[in-house]
Amino acid sequence: MNIGFYNFYTVYNQNRMFCSPESPLGHKLAAPAMRVAEILAHHGHCVSTIDTEPLTSYDSVVFLDYPTRFNLLFRQLLRLPRIPLYLMLNENPSIRPDNYWRRHHRVFRKVFTWHDDLVGGDKYVKFLPPVALECEPREEQQTRSRFCVIISSNKFSNHTAELCSARRRTLDWFAQNQPQYMDLYGAGWDRWFVPPFGFLFNAVLNRAYQRCSGLPRCVTYPFWKGTIPNKRLVLRSSKFSICYENAVFPGYITEKIFDCFFAGCVPVYLGAPNITRYIPANAFIDRRQFPSEVELFHYLRDMPQTEYLAYRAAMDDFLRSPEIQRFGSEAFAKLILEHVVGASPTEEMNI
Repeated sequence: MNIGFYNFYTVYNQNRMFCSPESPLGHKLAAPAMRVAEILAHHGHCVSTIDTEPLTSYDSVVFLDYPTRFNLLFRQLLRLPRIPLYLMLNENPSIRPDNYWRRHHRVFRKVFTWHDDLVGGDKYVKFLPPVALECEPREEQQTRSRFCVIISSNKFSNHTAELCSARRRTLDWFAQNQPQYMDLYGAGWDRWFVPPFGFLFNAVLNRAYQRCSGLPRCVTYPFWKGTIPNKRLVLRSSKFSICYENAVFPGYITEKIFDCFFAGCVPVYLGAPNITRYIPANAFIDRRQFPSEVELFHYLRDMPQTEYLAYRAAMDDFLRSPEIQRFGSEAFAKLILEHVVGASPTEEMNI
């Protein structure tokens, strides 16, 4: 079978998602796609992005996030009803609300989603966004020169479930009270945001900053250190990481917490309300347990070494457990084989 893929984020198209593990959007974010391609090829299937071959050559097509009706390839495929279409919802509703409009799902045979409230029936299939499951060399705790770090782009959203403002509140507290205990990395922290004007205005402002280097700059946080090509290098030298998702939705767990685990950096997590359904509670610090930033800071600063090492041990136990495989590329490949290719779930897939 010839399976086509198309990513809403076009940096992954032209087969780039299958050619290199590195991604402009994050460290090794394309590594799972490369592994899935290898597994599907092992089973005799071909994969490519649909902007590289004639559309009529595909037996099925998987869209990563809703492509919108402005997408020419999508419109052409709608006129080829023999080719079944599948939709994989990666971005959350605070970033892509149109992903979750039910009328957009009608043309797709199945919809794969992390959203636990949406999963059900034959059409909506649960999937966990795959991460590159690899343990990297770790520094011992006593050599970790950074106390706490935040690695995130400066984002803005006016969605009711957003956590961008929570991230800024934590940054504001450290900037005003304990700046020596925090390091910040990521794009967009040297520019203006105007929250009262809403998401659309700030999206336009963000695009203006990308195109016009001469616009006025503003560095709000004294501990901002710029951007980095590999965030795990920083995490490996950090004791704690403020690990907030971009929004709160059940089942929405991104690579952020796994980057901490693989680097041996204890995450302070805020995001999926049912996180412990997927990740053990003793493997991370639950931000919801602390009513204020000052209480969180004192807990981190005064944490006994034995307690810190217990978090590290729980992280290692999880990485060695069978449960971690649910987030691996092999599990994702099995999902494609079962629902797109049509392999029986009881068939031995020999991956």
